[in-house]
Amino acid sequence: MLTIEDIKGKEFKKTTLRGYNIEEVDNFFAEVIKIMDTMDQEVKDAKIHALNLSDSLQYYKSMEQTIQNALVSAEKVAQETKDTATEQSKTMIDMAIEEAKQIKDEAETTASTLLEEAYKKEKIIKEASLESLQRSKEELIKVTHIYKEFKEKAMTHISEQLTKVQNDSEITKIEERIKTMAWDNCDEEKESTDTVYEEASFITNNKLEEVPYDEMEVKKVAGDINTLINDAMNELDIEIS
Repeated sequence: MLTIEDIKGKEFKKTTLRGYNIEEVDNFFAEVIKIMDTMDQEVKDAKIHALNLSDSLQYYKSMEQTIQNALVSAEKVAQETKDTATEQSKTMIDMAIEEAKQIKDEAETTASTLLEEAYKKEKIIKEASLESLQRSKEELIKVTHIYKEFKEKAMTHISEQLTKVQNDSEITKIEERIKTMAWDNCDEEKESTDTVYEEASFITNNKLEEVPYDEMEVKKVAGDINTLINDAMNELDIEIS
């Protein structure tokens, strides 16, 4: 490979006429031309390669820009996605909180309604119980009054009947009659209400006003007839043996 130094140091042999050897000069220049051609081609190739490299560089620069743009776009999309997700998450959380609040409010309202209904039912039951107790009390008072009235009228009637008696035989008959009625009424308190009522009317010799009392009331009164007669006899000093 011919170098610059070779060219600078090249010496040609002089001829007898003090000239250079033509063949050596021609050979040298031929070699120089060949080398220069090669170098020229290499320069051309280098330029082409450089141009190609420049194009490639431009392409890669363009790709770099595209990539940068893509990255920027991706970052933007990612940020937008993040912001959207954050907003959606916040919205969902707010909706969940609101829904939970509504469920809680509905549950509290339902519980309050049920509790109020329970209180009302409890009040109704208590009032019904109180009314029932009051009715029972009134019935008891009514029966007590009936018993007292019946006792007073029976005693009055017995007293009137005994006053009319003039001799011992009549007194004995009345005593036997009263005794029979007392025992009959003790047995007949297990019978129907009409029978008890008729016996009670018979004892008073049909002097009492026959009022059709309630069946339970009549049964209660009939149960006390024996005691009533005995009390009347004791108060009138009549012994039933």
